[in-house]
Amino acid sequence: MFLQAITTKLTHNGSRVKATAQAGSVYVAYDFGMTNADNHRAACEAFTVKFGWADYGTWVGGGTKTGGAFVCVTEQDMAKGS
Repeated sequence: MFLQAITTKLTHNGSRVKATAQAGSVYVAYDFGMTNADNHRAACEAFTVKFGWADYGTWVGGGTKTGGAFVCVTEQDMAKGS
């Protein structure tokens, strides 16, 4: 099964992180006590909970020019080595 990739970016004033996929989006308040990467991961996690994708696998991500991108890796993917 393929899920949509989730992208994250800071809002224009830096107070929130927006996580987006074709299914929709979610905003999470930026926590200045966390690292930037952890804030983007938190937005991704909030998105997966909102859309019911949290239990499909492990969401892994990395930085992009505008924020972050996350994809889901399932146990089946890991077994295949994909």
